[in-house]
Amino acid sequence: MKRQWIYTFKLFRTAFQAKVAAKRIEEDYWLAGLKHSPQEVEVFRTLHGRYGVRFYW
Repeated sequence: MKRQWIYTFKLFRTAFQAKVAAKRIEEDYWLAGLKHSPQEVEVFRTLHGRYGVRFYW
């Protein structure tokens, strides 16, 4: 089965901001006590030089 990425709705100006958002996504599932957290969380760069976060289960 092919991966179905879920993209966040916001693009960031810096890679640092995107990395903080990615870490928050990873940690929020753990803090909420959910059993299934995303398998992979990734920061990507758009063609226009902005950064985003995507993840999948």
